[in-house]
Amino acid sequence: MCIRVRYQRRVRGLKNIDACPYFLVWMRYTLFLVLYPLGVASEMGLMYVSLPHIKQTGLWSIRMPNAANMSFDLYTIIILELIIWVPGLYTMYTYMLAQRKKVLAPASQVEGRKKVD
Repeated sequence: MCIRVRYQRRVRGLKNIDACPYFLVWMRYTLFLVLYPLGVASEMGLMYVSLPHIKQTGLWSIRMPNAANMSFDLYTIIILELIIWVPGLYTMYTYMLAQRKKVLAPASQVEGRKKVD
Protein backbone atom coordinates (compact mmCIF):
# COMPACT_ATOMS: atom_id res chain seq x y z
CA MET A 1 0.00 0.00 0.00
CA CYS A 2 2.83 2.37 0.86
CA ILE A 3 4.49 1.66 -2.48
CA ARG A 4 1.21 2.28 -4.28
CA VAL A 5 0.95 5.77 -2.73
CA ARG A 6 4.58 6.50 -3.49
CA TYR A 7 4.39 5.53 -7.14
CA GLN A 8 1.09 7.30 -7.78
CA ARG A 9 2.91 10.50 -6.86
CA ARG A 10 5.75 9.69 -9.28
CA VAL A 11 3.39 8.87 -12.15
CA ARG A 12 1.59 12.15 -11.59
CA GLY A 13 4.98 13.88 -11.73
CA LEU A 14 5.82 12.19 -15.04
CA LYS A 15 2.55 13.39 -16.53
CA ASN A 16 3.59 17.01 -15.78
CA ILE A 17 0.91 17.49 -13.17
CA ASP A 18 2.21 20.36 -11.09
CA ALA A 19 0.68 19.61 -7.71
CA CYS A 20 0.10 16.25 -6.16
CA PRO A 21 -3.18 15.93 -4.22
CA TYR A 22 -2.58 16.61 -0.56
CA PHE A 23 -4.17 13.33 0.53
CA LEU A 24 -1.50 11.36 -1.42
CA VAL A 25 1.27 13.39 0.19
CA TRP A 26 -0.33 12.95 3.59
CA MET A 27 -0.78 9.20 3.06
CA ARG A 28 2.84 8.74 1.96
CA TYR A 29 4.23 10.52 5.00
CA THR A 30 1.73 9.09 7.49
CA LEU A 31 1.16 5.45 6.58
CA PHE A 32 4.84 4.68 7.18
CA LEU A 33 4.21 5.27 10.90
CA VAL A 34 2.48 1.88 11.04
CA LEU A 35 3.62 0.10 7.88
CA TYR A 36 7.37 0.60 8.30
CA PRO A 37 7.67 -1.00 11.78
CA LEU A 38 5.26 -3.74 10.66
CA GLY A 39 7.45 -4.51 7.65
CA VAL A 40 10.64 -4.50 9.70
CA ALA A 41 9.09 -6.73 12.36
CA SER A 42 7.89 -9.22 9.75
CA GLU A 43 11.30 -9.32 8.02
CA MET A 44 13.09 -9.77 11.32
CA GLY A 45 10.64 -12.46 12.37
CA LEU A 46 11.09 -14.39 9.14
CA MET A 47 14.89 -14.16 9.41
CA TYR A 48 14.76 -15.38 13.01
CA VAL A 49 12.44 -18.28 12.19
CA SER A 50 14.68 -19.34 9.29
CA LEU A 51 17.86 -19.52 11.42
CA PRO A 52 17.49 -23.15 12.65
CA HIS A 53 16.88 -24.42 9.11
CA ILE A 54 19.82 -22.47 7.70
CA LYS A 55 22.14 -23.71 10.45
CA GLN A 56 21.04 -27.33 10.06
CA THR A 57 21.26 -27.45 6.25
CA GLY A 58 24.13 -25.02 5.69
CA LEU A 59 21.97 -23.25 3.11
CA TRP A 60 23.99 -21.00 0.76
CA SER A 61 27.11 -21.41 2.87
CA ILE A 62 30.57 -22.04 1.47
CA ARG A 63 33.03 -23.92 3.65
CA MET A 64 36.80 -24.03 3.39
CA PRO A 65 38.90 -25.50 1.89
CA ASN A 66 37.77 -24.71 -1.64
CA ALA A 67 39.25 -23.38 -4.87
CA ALA A 68 38.55 -19.75 -3.98
CA ASN A 69 40.06 -20.18 -0.49
CA MET A 70 37.20 -18.27 1.12
CA SER A 71 34.16 -19.04 3.22
CA PHE A 72 30.68 -17.62 3.61
CA ASP A 73 28.18 -18.43 6.34
CA LEU A 74 24.61 -17.26 5.73
CA TYR A 75 23.67 -18.05 9.33
CA THR A 76 26.21 -15.52 10.64
CA ILE A 77 25.18 -12.90 8.06
CA ILE A 78 21.52 -13.15 9.11
CA ILE A 79 22.45 -12.81 12.78
CA LEU A 80 24.46 -9.68 11.90
CA GLU A 81 21.50 -8.32 9.93
CA LEU A 82 19.21 -8.86 12.92
CA ILE A 83 21.64 -6.92 15.11
CA ILE A 84 21.97 -4.10 12.57
CA TRP A 85 18.19 -3.78 12.12
CA VAL A 86 17.73 -2.35 15.63
CA PRO A 87 19.84 0.83 15.30
CA GLY A 88 19.03 0.96 11.58
CA LEU A 89 15.29 1.07 12.27
CA TYR A 90 15.76 3.92 14.72
CA THR A 91 17.90 5.89 12.27
CA MET A 92 15.60 5.41 9.29
CA TYR A 93 12.42 5.97 11.30
CA THR A 94 13.61 9.24 12.84
CA TYR A 95 14.76 10.39 9.38
CA MET A 96 11.27 9.72 7.99
CA LEU A 97 9.69 11.54 10.94
CA ALA A 98 11.85 14.58 10.14
CA GLN A 99 10.89 14.33 6.46
CA ARG A 100 7.21 14.08 7.43
CA LYS A 101 7.51 17.16 9.61
CA LYS A 102 9.26 19.08 6.83
CA VAL A 103 6.86 18.06 4.04
CA LEU A 104 3.59 18.34 5.95
CA ALA A 105 4.47 21.62 7.67
CA PRO A 106 2.71 24.71 6.32
CA ALA A 107 4.80 26.48 3.65
CA SER A 108 5.08 29.56 5.85
CA GLN A 109 6.97 27.55 8.50
CA VAL A 110 9.56 26.05 6.16
CA GLU A 111 12.21 28.45 4.93
CA GLY A 112 12.96 28.22 1.23
CA ARG A 113 9.89 26.13 0.38
CA LYS A 114 7.56 27.47 -2.29
CA LYS A 115 3.91 27.76 -1.46
CA VAL A 116 1.78 25.81 -3.95
CA ASP A 117 -1.67 27.26 -4.49
